[in-house]
Amino acid sequence: MIGHFSDTLIEKINVALSLGEQVILFQNRRGFSPFVECKTCGHVPHCPSCDVSLTYYKYKNQLRCHYCSYAIANPTHCHHCQSVELSTKGFGTEQIEIELKAFFPNKSIGRMDQDTTRGKYGFEKIIDAFKNQEYDILIGTQMLAKGLHFDNVTLVGILNADNLLNQPHFRAYERAFQMMTQVAGRAGRKEKRDQLLYKLTILITIRFSMLLRIIILVCIKNKFTIGITLNIHLFID
Repeated sequence: MIGHFSDTLIEKINVALSLGEQVILFQNRRGFSPFVECKTCGHVPHCPSCDVSLTYYKYKNQLRCHYCSYAIANPTHCHHCQSVELSTKGFGTEQIEIELKAFFPNKSIGRMDQDTTRGKYGFEKIIDAFKNQEYDILIGTQMLAKGLHFDNVTLVGILNADNLLNQPHFRAYERAFQMMTQVAGRAGRKEKRDQLLYKLTILITIRFSMLLRIIILVCIKNKFTIGITLNIHLFID
């Protein structure tokens, strides 16, 4: 493992880039980290209006609510116990972009999420730049998954795929299958053979079994090869 990337994924990205092909990486969370937590008391800063955790943005060094756009400066200490032991939890598209630029400093890397497409024609500019091969790698959220046609994309990586199953909705499995199928369809739309890589963390056997069935269905539907990186955690009481 290198950061949030498996050795297999890094190897496949290197191969695709060496052939002059493009890569899409899918992570359905924007920002640097979904929340900041105090290591001492476990306090997580929340939006006072929406009562949801604030997302950390490293570039602007602030915490922001994705519902009402409430924002505060990134705290230097816990507002509950005054401890300075704070840590970020999880990862979003901004963190993936930073890590990729460290791994591939000579490659052009783009990011497409709600934060980078706010400006006028922001969405169109990013799509056109990727189609014109101005970007070698494009990182995106679900807005990247639907209705886009890229001739030179041969590799799609879905980061933290099993997280799609943990959404608080009774149709989480169906939505996961739909999202994976859609983003997988961005690759191999011409003569070039495409590949799809999933990075999974096995925590519960039943959950993994369901996700594996979803992945197999996605591959059969799109007729491409598959690579699965397993990061197995064993919990013994």
